[in-house]
Formats: sequence, structure tokens, C-alpha cells
Amino acid sequence: MAPFGSVNESTWEHLKLFYWPGVAMAAVQHAYLRHRVNNFWLAKGVSLLAIALGVSLSFYTYLGIVIPIEGKGSFLGTFATAVFGVGLGQCLSYRLLVGRPRGAWTRTAGIALIVALGAAFVVFTFAPPRIFLFENFAFYRYSGEYGILADYTPYLVFR
Repeated sequence: MAPFGSVNESTWEHLKLFYWPGVAMAAVQHAYLRHRVNNFWLAKGVSLLAIALGVSLSFYTYLGIVIPIEGKGSFLGTFATAVFGVGLGQCLSYRLLVGRPRGAWTRTAGIALIVALGAAFVVFTFAPPRIFLFENFAFYRYSGEYGILADYTPYLVFR
């Protein structure tokens, strides 16, 4: 289950919570919309990438503002960054879906983008780069832990 769920509290791992349901929803939408919209796979690939970038950039911007003032972030602020990222991705997707057809290359490019993102989520779960985006960020503190943790006991909510 590690490739599909968050294995630690890093930003990267939380982005999987947007990516995999987005891929599943795209597959369902494809069955109903493929003949009614343009650039379907490109729209979905761009959307998934934009969600990841939008969530990440707004989250770190939010923390850069709130941590010096309050000392840590809040659930509501973090939730707002998720809403922003998803909204950005959906707006871009909509623009591509209702926009002019961009050519046969969009199907290949969109699917390639979706597959590349999925591969990155799988690979970086097991072999994460040692940078802040992949570091366990539990309780608004970096822990020096990456990827699958050796011990989850300190992070249990219910004991």
C-alpha cells in the first residue's frame, strides 16, 4: 500500500492523497466525457501536476508567513492550501477540456505526464531524495526521517 498512501508526514507523501484519487476519477470521467470534450488526457495530466505544484507552493508560502508569527500552522490554513491547489488544477483542466482541440499529441503527452507522476510517487516512496519536500514533517517539525519510517509509534493518534 506504500505507493498509494502516505507513509510519513512529508509534503510529498501527502500529495499522493490528491494524485491517486485524481487518476481514478479521470478514468471514470473518461468513460463518460471522452467524446464530449477536447484534450482530455492533457487536461487531466496538467491538472494533476498543477494540483501538486499549487498545494506545495501555497503550503510553503503559508508556512513562511504564519510560522514566524504564530510558531506553527493550523489545520484550517493547511486545508486552505489544499483547496487552492485543487482549485487551480481544476480550473486549468476545465480550460483545456472546453478549449480548442490541440492535436493528437495531447493524448500521448497527457498520459505520459500522468504515468511519470505516478512513477515518481512510487519510486520516491522507497528512495526519497534527502530534501525538505520528502522529509517527515510531523507536528510542524522536520525529523530527519525520509520515506517509510522504522517506527510509527510516536505518530499514533489512537493507542
